[in-house]
Amino acid sequence: MKIKLNFLFLMMIVVFTACSDEEAGLETNNDPETNMLVGTWEMTEFTYDGSGTSEYDGLTLTTVFTGVASDITYTMELADNPQTFTTSGGYNVTLTTTTPDVIIDNEVVSEGITFDQVVALNDVNTSGDWEYDEGMLEGISFNADEASVNGTNQSVDSGTGSSEVTELTETSLKISFTGSKVQLQQGIEVLVTTTGDITFEKQ
Repeated sequence: MKIKLNFLFLMMIVVFTACSDEEAGLETNNDPETNMLVGTWEMTEFTYDGSGTSEYDGLTLTTVFTGVASDITYTMELADNPQTFTTSGGYNVTLTTTTPDVIIDNEVVSEGITFDQVVALNDVNTSGDWEYDEGMLEGISFNADEASVNGTNQSVDSGTGSSEVTELTETSLKISFTGSKVQLQQGIEVLVTTTGDITFEKQ
């Protein structure tokens, strides 16, 4: 059985595209925490990790990955009455990915590897409606439509979900997200699961 290593690298591109975009249905909520969210927020930290699992030639292949943002210029502005948002700027992500050994009949036919990719999201310019309800922040996108991966442009398939507000003060905001989705890449289904944390400071 011949294992194609380019498939393993393909999975690495897939895992990034599921990591950080959140959108959902909306309604108005005017509690004090909602009012505290109104303003302009600057992203200061963004980290995430997860895995991508697929079936290939009868084998189950699972990769794991971590991402750390740097060179952050991303900001989001949350307005009230109506509750709308705009985002701008971007960030780079160092994506570290580990592929597993491929074992057939108790023999390693392809050794796992660990490698880094630099993913640049330069123009995260989005807008829409947002909602805060029972600790969940919904409707805001943290992804661009296109990312540069090691200098090569890649389209980003964003996905949907909600972010949990884990800390909120007059000057700081921390959110976390967990999500999973199945992506089809060259006819192969890859189940990507991701968890992450984002920290903001109010401008």
